[in-house]
Amino acid sequence: MKKRRPGSSVEAKEGKRHLISAIVACYNEEMRVAETIEALLGCPSVDEIIAINDGSTDNTLAILKRFEGKIRIIDLEKNEGKGFAMAEGVRKAQGDIVLFLDAHLLNLQDNHIRKLVEPLIEGKADVTLGISLPKAVSPLWPWTGQRAYLRESLLPHLEVMERTRFGVETYLNEAFEGKRVVLVRLEGLIHLPKHQKMPLSEVFDSYLIEAVEIAQTLAEMKGVEVRNIREALSPERIRSIKSLTEKVGERKVKEIISYIKEYIIPYLEGKF
Repeated sequence: MKKRRPGSSVEAKEGKRHLISAIVACYNEEMRVAETIEALLGCPSVDEIIAINDGSTDNTLAILKRFEGKIRIIDLEKNEGKGFAMAEGVRKAQGDIVLFLDAHLLNLQDNHIRKLVEPLIEGKADVTLGISLPKAVSPLWPWTGQRAYLRESLLPHLEVMERTRFGVETYLNEAFEGKRVVLVRLEGLIHLPKHQKMPLSEVFDSYLIEAVEIAQTLAEMKGVEVRNIREALSPERIRSIKSLTEKVGERKVKEIISYIKEYIIPYLEGKF
């Protein structure tokens, strides 16, 4: 566990100290997770680091164990999905503010942490979303993995978060719709795309799975029956954005056309 330094917590204007828990969900992140953890250990604003190994099949867990005694490690024996890992991190967190961060970040600095948590501490936000580029040129900002919440505001949502897998950010966006959501520009922070951390042959399939899980989560929240979405849009059937577009015209996926057009295709186009 990271040892708290005197005065390290972020302090509100009225003098109240807030404990900050940084939660990092990890699945096959052996290439970059050490850099992310080392950067967090160098951030005075972070009081607790929780890394969740979500059933990784590479050396992620072994790398995390190098930091034993400095961070808290939660090891899930099988892959449960990003939403489950994040929910588990919130349950174990001791901080009153929880900060979600992706495991493949470069140039993470303490000023990024402070920018994310200060609007919460000052009572100006219920949620902060961190983006590296201006909103106008960053169409994927709603799915950012860099975000902060008051822990107590997340507790009622943990059971649903567990089921969302890569749809967790979509769920949280919908759950906090109407709340004070503040976009925070994290200048200099680099979020590595998949093609820089996994074999090229696996990149499209990975993004497609994410997009399908996002659509499933949204459909469930809207009360739409989309039980066949995963089967109809499996990576074995869809090999490109073009083939995905063609699939939309098939009768058996008519019920999810609006979700494909509105969410899945734009998500994939934004990635490639």
